[in-house]
Amino acid sequence: MPPPEPVSPPTFRPTYTPEFISDEDVVAYAHALIGEQRDREYGGYIFKRGERFIATTPLSGSTFSFTPADVYPRTAAGHPTWPRHLDLVGIYHSHPNVLTDPLEINSFSTGDIYAAIKLYEQTPGAACYLSNPDGSLLKFTPADSDLTQALLLRVTPKKPNGKISPLSEELAAGTASRLSFVQQVAGAGRLQVIRASQLWRFVGDVSPKWQPLHDGNDLINAERLGPSFLKPVEALNWLLQHLPHSTTHTLSAGLLLTHTHEKHVVPTYPLAINDPGFAIESLLPGNDVGVVELPTDYTISGVYFAPLRNRSDSSVLALNGKGLFVSPELIFALLSKLLQHPDLSAYFYTQEATLFQYTSLGTPEEKHLLDVLIPFGGSRCQVHRALANGTLSPEAFIRQVAAAGELRVLHPHGSWTRHGRIPADWAPAPPP
Repeated sequence: MPPPEPVSPPTFRPTYTPEFISDEDVVAYAHALIGEQRDREYGGYIFKRGERFIATTPLSGSTFSFTPADVYPRTAAGHPTWPRHLDLVGIYHSHPNVLTDPLEINSFSTGDIYAAIKLYEQTPGAACYLSNPDGSLLKFTPADSDLTQALLLRVTPKKPNGKISPLSEELAAGTASRLSFVQQVAGAGRLQVIRASQLWRFVGDVSPKWQPLHDGNDLINAERLGPSFLKPVEALNWLLQHLPHSTTHTLSAGLLLTHTHEKHVVPTYPLAINDPGFAIESLLPGNDVGVVELPTDYTISGVYFAPLRNRSDSSVLALNGKGLFVSPELIFALLSKLLQHPDLSAYFYTQEATLFQYTSLGTPEEKHLLDVLIPFGGSRCQVHRALANGTLSPEAFIRQVAAAGELRVLHPHGSWTRHGRIPADWAPAPPP
């Protein structure tokens, strides 16, 4: 084994952020630390430590550059060194508020994209984040694609250690537009908005056809919208990493919004609630007369129920119901909502983190189930009493729900080991 490279003595020791459950959360924390400090660039590293994420706190650079390698002491070959128990997952930096073009100030530069692609080549999967003066936070993850390599050729400096690339020359000369560059970046990898602004209006993936919106009637605060996904199950699995913390509420709820043209799905962040009997409209803000308005070209496609996390240790709190399924109260809540909104799907998690989807079919069995769950699926309803006195088993209750509509396992876990629709004659698998 070759001897380790000698390390230059550190001039300081970097400090770290608290631990977070996702890289996006820890960068949002660093983004908040940078805040209004926009006289120069700031930045740092993002690491995974075990199952959590941390970052170095923002270190100042120069007016137009930040050198990540300055955060740690370097080897004789110039490579930065960090503790061995930390796995690099990304780098973040900020832009100063010293330019006049809002798109140039608040989007990745050609040099940023060059650095992002080279980082990705050295550390597959690594992402680069950009904290902008307008309050937005962007994320770019290159791809193993011809488009990424074509973009790399255009942003690679013409001279070693230089800053001028073919594309930067075109931007300076006006033969290429800043908008077309943003669209190229979005097409070459995954460009995401993590924190929105007036320019970057929606949290989620940026389309290669992206255009800045100057006006709109969007009343949902962008902070309440998650990233965009191709499938509802992907959005709902992402939500498990962003559950609210609470010591007083019993569960959380939110909505899935679907783009009417591009068909991608955007979840609203879960809100902690006590009463599952809420109206769907209460999860959205209204205009001056109380009428709910959605972001342009989006419709509500689903409602979901999810657990919460313990504020003290971030463990998942218990839901109403056993590990195998959920309570009659929760089933009543979703059935009553689908009665008012039959075109929606309802999604819910069990305590074991199995994800279910229920779709109403308007069957007589569904009407009967709703009847025996009145009032509100609580202790006075027929189903609750039967479960309590043992005349109805939890398995029989699951069969009732399966017979009433279309009950599907989207994400198996724990007691549920298979995807797909649950038949009306369902029985648990025998122990191995």
